Amino acid sequence: MARSVPEGAGRDAVLTIMATSDLHCEVSGWNYLADRPLSRGGLHRLAPVIAALRAAEPNTLLLDNGDLLQGTLLADRSAERLLTAPDAPHPAVAALDRLGVDAAGLGNHDFDYGLEVLARANAGRRHPVICTNAHLPDGRPLLPVDLVLERRLLCADGRRRRLRIGLIGLVPPQTAHWNHHHLADRLVFSDMIEAARARLPALRARADIVIALAHTGLAETEAVPGMENAGHPLARLEGIDALVLGHSHLPHAHAGLPGLHPAVLPGPAGLQLGVLRLGLRKGHEGWQVTGSIAELREGGLAMPPPAGPDHEAAAALSRRVVAQLACPISTHFALLEDSDAVRLIAQAARSHVARALAGGPHAQLPLLSAAAPFRTGGRGGHDHFTQIPAGPLRYGQLADLYPFRNRLAALHVTGRELRGWLERAATVYRRIQPGGHDQRLIDPEIPPWTFDSILGLSYVIDPSRPVDDRITALSFEGRPVAEDDAFIVATNSYRATGGPTAPSPGRIVHVSDAPARDLLAVELDRAGRLDPRQPPSWRLAPLADTFVLYDTAPAAAGDPATLERLGAEIAGTSREGFLTLRVPLHGPISHARHLRKG
Repeated sequence: MARSVPEGAGRDAVLTIMATSDLHCEVSGWNYLADRPLSRGGLHRLAPVIAALRAAEPNTLLLDNGDLLQGTLLADRSAERLLTAPDAPHPAVAALDRLGVDAAGLGNHDFDYGLEVLARANAGRRHPVICTNAHLPDGRPLLPVDLVLERRLLCADGRRRRLRIGLIGLVPPQTAHWNHHHLADRLVFSDMIEAARARLPALRARADIVIALAHTGLAETEAVPGMENAGHPLARLEGIDALVLGHSHLPHAHAGLPGLHPAVLPGPAGLQLGVLRLGLRKGHEGWQVTGSIAELREGGLAMPPPAGPDHEAAAALSRRVVAQLACPISTHFALLEDSDAVRLIAQAARSHVARALAGGPHAQLPLLSAAAPFRTGGRGGHDHFTQIPAGPLRYGQLADLYPFRNRLAALHVTGRELRGWLERAATVYRRIQPGGHDQRLIDPEIPPWTFDSILGLSYVIDPSRPVDDRITALSFEGRPVAEDDAFIVATNSYRATGGPTAPSPGRIVHVSDAPARDLLAVELDRAGRLDPRQPPSWRLAPLADTFVLYDTAPAAAGDPATLERLGAEIAGTSREGFLTLRVPLHGPISHARHLRKG
């Protein structure tokens, strides 16, 4: 029997579910950040894989699991165009329709441009879209809360039989916080598990099998109210037969572990197609799932993507020069030392907030600025780093450095909250044993983009200490920071309204009207020639005779000055393609030496 059929179980038919998730508008085949063709991923590379599966297998279903509308300059341009000229479909929606997608759910980033853009994008869909746990304040659902697709399955005996496929769609309730500036008082998100549990009985009465389009990852195994990554509890929920997961960007496939329904989490940005094959048996009580196979399929040869006005406008925006860089910047070493690339963003955000608060009641408080390295490998792979040479800084390069369309914000915080903010950021480090050799420095379970550093402070991070007790020597302008000291921190709206490293969001004193990246471009353009090199805000604590392993981009080997300053040597290449460095935690980094060499 062909591999497409689940083995070892009685069956009448096989349903092949193909799934995408977290495409993030990678549908043009063009890397707008680097201004060249996309080297990997993209929906256009999945298209031939989808076509081949359809040709080989008689009963197929293609589903998308959200985070479709945001993620590239094409997405930004398309969202702007929908507000003024909504007649043409969104290019990502059109790409799914060309592939013949059967149905779609939403992800949290589909709300990033607001409800009007989402509604106009959805109006252009030729396929249905659902969301089970998002409601208007009066209780009406934002979209249909479920869906039943009816298909005629080709069975092993050559006959076709009716199968009713029920779908629910779930998004993390944290979406309300992450897009507070768009959704406050306009949309309510309920707990994913409770929403599914409440909806399933009515759906099961109309459907033979149920598939959950759950835009959530696999993390905690036990249910917690309002949890963000609820894949495990949902996979145990009675009434669901299979799940398409997403959100975490951690590809995964299992055919039904003990106590868990089969699930697949496709690779982000079109890197992988999720495939679930369900063996089905028709009995007296209806259809039953008798076995399953779950796998991830890599993309095939690229099919020529269609060009269009949205693509041309996005490419032109990518090439617009914002400012001039006096020195090269990168995120290759951003978790080892205070990064010039991160500092550039922090400086620009601080300039905007200073201008916005000038003359107001908060103008006299010390102004700090928090920023993070958004591209430092991790889940994104060995090429998920930012590297920008000295010279003209293009808007596309700024988008590489700051990829999100949130807002700039300012928080009124205490010294105690500042310390807590930094302690949460420092969880990115594993606990290091002093005197140990070749210990992995970075915890792979903690997303590196949560590592905020705060410009304007001085502090030391000691990874040999336990979590929540790693920040030492915290000072401002040479004076230790006291718990009741007051500060303003420039940050972004995601952090300010409940992101994973922010303090209490109760004291927001500013949120910008325009997207953060556009305002950063304005501040950088105003500054003209940019030189972010300064004495560092933070450093890792010196640990005698202690060596750590640090994964970075292969291109980091081309920066011998930084390698020498860190005392780092190349230890090899990881299985995932990262350049692995062996780094001694021997003492303070000499930034003055850095400036001489820079």
